[in-house]
Amino acid sequence: MLWLIILLVGALIVVGGTYLWGVILEGWGVKHVPPPQPVPWVTSADGTSARTVHLTLSKAPGQILVERYWAYDGSTFDFLTGENEVVDHIILPEIADLLPEQLFKYRARYTSSTSAPWSDPKPEDGKEARTLAEALKGELTITSAAWEGWTLIQRFEARAISRSGDKVSLTLRAGSAGASIDRIYLSQADPAAGSERFDSVDYRASMQDTAFGPPLVIPPAPLNQTNTVTIPAILYTLDHTKPLLIAIDFSATPVSEIMYRDVPPNVANAYSKEQAPLQPGEEPEARKTDREGYTPWPAVIAFIERIDVG
Repeated sequence: MLWLIILLVGALIVVGGTYLWGVILEGWGVKHVPPPQPVPWVTSADGTSARTVHLTLSKAPGQILVERYWAYDGSTFDFLTGENEVVDHIILPEIADLLPEQLFKYRARYTSSTSAPWSDPKPEDGKEARTLAEALKGELTITSAAWEGWTLIQRFEARAISRSGDKVSLTLRAGSAGASIDRIYLSQADPAAGSERFDSVDYRASMQDTAFGPPLVIPPAPLNQTNTVTIPAILYTLDHTKPLLIAIDFSATPVSEIMYRDVPPNVANAYSKEQAPLQPGEEPEARKTDREGYTPWPAVIAFIERIDVG
């Protein structure tokens, strides 16, 4: 019986004490403060081309509102996403265009309420990203077919690309039949005596390789139309004062069709070769440094419509 009396007395003390404390607090003007509302976060923002920014978001499931702030004129543009990773590539000329070599800032909030707090109090405080510069650009208008099972080496002569940098993105234009690419490698041309104009130095960078993932496919387009794909920037130290080689292995299947344009030979030249079965220990053509058996295709830029550098 004693333990029951002790338990009841203890309960009265706790309840009474709590009530008394509440009265004291209320008398002092202290009121209940609700917990802060949840806020999504833009954890990273990276320019991946002259026209795209990759965002990584930390958030709960569901849609959030992302705001893009353009530091140049203070304008903002909002878009919805439900993903934790999203590429901002919205292009609405004169309204919300992503322009090359510009500084943008991003913040986010939940859409449950119009008063939901932003991840940063002001647009100019958001996560910063700078788009890449367009270092080479020109629409490809002429069709070249039957590239399946072939390798293209596109050589850009010294200073054909307008700037150097440590990040490179490519925009490729296929013909209406589309294209499938197994490998894309970037390198400077080998300046050593006796080297061919399509030979690479040892320092190369992989932009696409089926050793690490599926082929890069540009889907077919409606008749008399073409499609492009922009490959996000990779880390590669490009020296625009030296010739650049871009080596591309097209898949054996399906059909691949590319677009090209004519240029002066001091700007760019291309080389092509039909792929042969690999011998034991042999590397695919795009990965090689020492190449042979290529046919010149002078004074053209093929397949590569734009090179962005950051």
